[in-house]
Amino acid sequence: MQAKHLIKRHRFILLFAVLVFFFVLIPLLHHLREAVYPAMPPLLEGILFILVLAAVMISVSESRRGHFFTLALGVPAALLGLMHLAAPSDLVDLMHHLFAAGFLSSAMMVILRYLFVNQRVTLDMVFASLCVYLLLGVLWALAYSALSILNPAAFYSTLPGNAAPVLRIGQGGKAAVLYFSFSTLTTLGYGDIVPVSPLARMLTSVEAITGQLYLTVLVARLVGLHITESLSQRS
Repeated sequence: MQAKHLIKRHRFILLFAVLVFFFVLIPLLHHLREAVYPAMPPLLEGILFILVLAAVMISVSESRRGHFFTLALGVPAALLGLMHLAAPSDLVDLMHHLFAAGFLSSAMMVILRYLFVNQRVTLDMVFASLCVYLLLGVLWALAYSALSILNPAAFYSTLPGNAAPVLRIGQGGKAAVLYFSFSTLTTLGYGDIVPVSPLARMLTSVEAITGQLYLTVLVARLVGLHITESLSQRS
C-alpha cells in the first residue's frame, strides 16, 4: 500500500526516468545488435517501447479519462506491438503506430490538464512538464515511421551511400527516427536527414513550431505560478 502511494505521488518522476532510460538504451541496443547479429529483428527495442507505453499507462490511469484511454488505446497499442514482434507486417506495424500515437496524444492531454489545473508548482509537476516534451518527440517519431511505411521515399539522407534512411521503427530504425524527431523538435536540424515529400515537410514544420510554443507557454505557466505562490506566502 505504501509503495502504491509512493508511485501515485511521484508517478511523473518515474515516467521521466523510464523515458530517459529508453532514449539512452535504444541506440546502444541498436548498435550492439548491428555489430553482433545484424539479421536479428529489433525485439529488445520493441519490448522497451511496450514498457514505455506501460509506464505512460500507469502515470495517467489515476484519472477516469486516463483510465478510459488506457483501455481503449493503450492496451491495443501494446498488443499490436507484441503481434508485430511475433509476425511482422506493414499493416500490423501501421496499426500499432496509429494506436500508439492516439494513446500518447490522449495521455499528453491528461498530463497537460494536470499541469494547467494544478495551482502549485511541485517537483512532480516539473517532471510532468518534461515528460510531455519527451513524449512529443516520441509521438512525431511514430508519425515519421508511419509515413515511411506508406512512402519509403518521404525522407532523404545527405550522407554518402545512404540515400534512403531507415526511419521505420519496426525495421530497426528506432534510433534513427528518434534522433531525427528530437533534432526537429529542438530545431537543431543537422541536415543529415531531409524531408522530401510535402507531408513529411509539413510534419517536420509542425513539430518544430510545437516544440517552441510548448516551451514558451510552459515556462510562462511555471514562472507565473511560482511568482503567485511567492507573493501569497509573503502577504
